[in-house]
Amino acid sequence: MINMLNNYFLILELSRYLNKNISGKNITEIFSQEKNKLVISLSDNASLEFSADNELIYLVAKKDYSKSKKNYINLFQEIYGEQIKNIYCVENERAICFVLGNDYKLIFTFIPNKANVYILKNDVIENVFKNRLRYVEKTYRQIFEKKLTKSGLIFNNVKDYLKSNYYLFGKNYTAYVLKILNIKENDAFNDDIKNKIDFEFEKLIKSFTKPEYLIYKSEAEINPSLVNLNPGTEFVSSKYNDINELINDYLKYSFQGQRLTSVKEHLTDNFEKISLNIEKKIKSIEKQIENSENSLLYKTYGDIILSNSGKISKGDKIYESIDESAKERIRIPLNPALKASDNAQKYYDKYKRQKNSILLLQNKMKALRLEKEENDRKFKEIELNTEFKELKKMEKKQITEEEDETTGLFRKFILNESFEVWVGKNSASNDLLTMRYSAQNDLWFHVRGASGSHTVLKKNNKNEIPDKKIIETAASIAAYYSKARNATSVPVAYCERKFVKKKKGFKEGSVVMEREKVIFVKPTLPGDVS
Repeated sequence: MINMLNNYFLILELSRYLNKNISGKNITEIFSQEKNKLVISLSDNASLEFSADNELIYLVAKKDYSKSKKNYINLFQEIYGEQIKNIYCVENERAICFVLGNDYKLIFTFIPNKANVYILKNDVIENVFKNRLRYVEKTYRQIFEKKLTKSGLIFNNVKDYLKSNYYLFGKNYTAYVLKILNIKENDAFNDDIKNKIDFEFEKLIKSFTKPEYLIYKSEAEINPSLVNLNPGTEFVSSKYNDINELINDYLKYSFQGQRLTSVKEHLTDNFEKISLNIEKKIKSIEKQIENSENSLLYKTYGDIILSNSGKISKGDKIYESIDESAKERIRIPLNPALKASDNAQKYYDKYKRQKNSILLLQNKMKALRLEKEENDRKFKEIELNTEFKELKKMEKKQITEEEDETTGLFRKFILNESFEVWVGKNSASNDLLTMRYSAQNDLWFHVRGASGSHTVLKKNNKNEIPDKKIIETAASIAAYYSKARNATSVPVAYCERKFVKKKKGFKEGSVVMEREKVIFVKPTLPGDVS
């Protein structure tokens, strides 16, 4: 999604809103708990959130911001307690300046690839949110040098003129002016067009003094605006009371769009994998059919042998014949232990098997092509679907199916509401169970002195400690799925999963235990496998 919140006039309007509603408050804390995001806590339970993420750069006022209990870092402590005296937009720059006490300034920049937060003391940069070494000790002017419109330039087309004189307006407002004037960026530039463009932009600037707060939404994008852009019937416009309310709602729609994109990517990735897998199977079958197309040759061999049975004796290894139509010599391998009729029957049998095989392969390929068509249909359906809840249900179903497919590799026993026992079925699933599908505090079991399956006592609550009976049951299951199944008493070692190690070079299913305990049990099963 294209970032629409870093337009100069939106930033200018935001600075006016913040100056009216935030000035006079004191900075109590500044911290970061997400990459590229900064939170400024203020007096009276107010707060600001700034994002320097290039995908979505914004500054917005919030109430009662929730701070995590850990995994955060405090920043800019030199301005804690300072009062915000004034807030303004830096002239002709996408930047907002907070004037603080003790000659401090806090500046937010909204420039793509350069979004940042600066602390200035006497207009010299003292601290920075990102790329500190690059900016510290530079002056304000070095970072925020004004862009001046050059005079006397010759413009080849409308685009060049707009780029030089109206770059601050951004894509949407520029497109709005061009639409009103019914001109295009590549049109030739002249004085008449210049006067028309200047007039429309002057009108636009005047309308910004009495802004409307709008968001235009379509399936493809959402656009914030301070004027009515007359978007047409394909858009639905929402109106807000102020710029901050608009930004908060725009962020909500943006995050929904990001979540929608993420869910779609997960779903479509799976369908793409399925489609590729089907294509591989189809190619494999095509190759098998191609290799089986010599089945008619076997029938020909059988016919030739029967036709010439009087010339073939038991003990012959080869029979040679001339193909009159192709003028070629045919060499037919024979089984010397069989008479002519039996050799002929052998080739007829091969012909029949190949023919049946080709028919089965063709039916299989037809089914695979239908499966691929259905898979591609679902893929297209997901791409066109914009209902987040519906897609989320589909994703949840897909995850459940994936988990069922994977965990089906294990035998599972439900002991009670708190504990389950999972058992590997072979070396590969033993590795999967131990290294991927068990938690660090689960208990891991293995028979002492005999080969057997990896067995894990899984806890639904990691803090719950299994009693002796539960441990004995898990150990009995481990003993049952081992070479010691028929013994009356089997030593079973167990420890927490975090003390089970798979060292480099170990073969599949091989691990070592640390801090294990040993219990003697009889190999038994508690009930039905789930």
